[in-house]
Amino acid sequence: MADHPAPRPVSEYKQGGIELNTGPVFRLFTIMLVSSLLGRYFGGMWNVLRVALIAYPFFSLLYLALVIAGLKYVQDVSTDHPVKGGSVQYTLSMSNESIVPVTGIQALLYLGRDEEGVRSLTPVLYPRRTVRTERTIICPFRGTYPVGLSRLAVTDPSGCLTILLSVAHRVFYVTPRVLTVRPDIFMLSRERSGSDQVQSRTGEDVTLFRELSEYRPGEDAKRILWRYMASRNVLLVPRYDRGVDSGLRVLLDTRVTTGDEQSLGVEDCSLEIVIAIARAGLSAGIPISVAGFGFGQFICTPDKPEKLHSFVEDSIGLFFRSKASPVHYEPGPDGLSASPVVYVTHHRDDALLERIMDAPPGSCGLILNISGMDRSAGESLKRFAEGMRYERKLCYALRSADELLEVS
Repeated sequence: MADHPAPRPVSEYKQGGIELNTGPVFRLFTIMLVSSLLGRYFGGMWNVLRVALIAYPFFSLLYLALVIAGLKYVQDVSTDHPVKGGSVQYTLSMSNESIVPVTGIQALLYLGRDEEGVRSLTPVLYPRRTVRTERTIICPFRGTYPVGLSRLAVTDPSGCLTILLSVAHRVFYVTPRVLTVRPDIFMLSRERSGSDQVQSRTGEDVTLFRELSEYRPGEDAKRILWRYMASRNVLLVPRYDRGVDSGLRVLLDTRVTTGDEQSLGVEDCSLEIVIAIARAGLSAGIPISVAGFGFGQFICTPDKPEKLHSFVEDSIGLFFRSKASPVHYEPGPDGLSASPVVYVTHHRDDALLERIMDAPPGSCGLILNISGMDRSAGESLKRFAEGMRYERKLCYALRSADELLEVS
């Protein structure tokens, strides 16, 4: 499967304009009116002040014109494709090519996620000088990261008139990481030689689980699932398909997490696990269905890997807001109804734990994202997962999606 292409940044532009500041205009006209009346009745220095106030707006506008003509700026970023956990180096260079010092500059910068808002900058530029501002934007989570000028304005000394310069900024789209892991971790190997088969304790290939059916006399008694006898009052054995290509259904738990930044990290971990499973399936030539509460089901087949690319990009806007356990999710028709199911959850969900305990090997898997749990709760689930793997069931408890790379 080809590497996931990084989404291209989008440039957003804002046109320049003129703002008339009514407060300073009102104050200036009030002072001019008072000085004019005083000059008319008392003369002397009040006449000088009146003339100076009449000339002041013209000199102020002349100064503003010189500043606008000589002000230049350049924006630069270190990369067009920041990755999750990486950073972007942003540089703003502002030059004054005029013969007068420049004051009254107001610059507003986007420097990261929308939650961070904008940062203000009020530089003073001396004639024939350049001021350089550098900022580092960290990208710890998936999401959108606007970087660059939101506003660049110059106000005349009287404060009456503000000129807005045309500006632009870039919006970077940071996606979850796409990890490459071994397909056999998730029972996804399409070529099943004798050494590659996922086997039960009886030595039977259990990769392609189909259903549970009643035990028939003459069958191997070791295949009986005794734990179902008390609840169903019948002896049941698992049935498996052979010689057909199986798919895999992945159900993502999208229930709400607690905390702000912690929740984003937990969500990213779950998404990266799901994406790693889907990528592993495609590399093994196996169709994958991913579903969950709050987003549309998507089906990815080996001949259409772009479906996975779309899911990775769409996950930027996927936030966990559900209140229901994925154990209650009923997926739509996907052609994979008889395929194994893998649940990915960041909660300790007793219903899911019971499901993996009761499920025959090869029919159900559970990936526990414990990145947001305290140490004791996480260690408890790690021990549970080890017990399930001893019974030849797919179950892992992970502090990070990177731990999938260490699974042997």
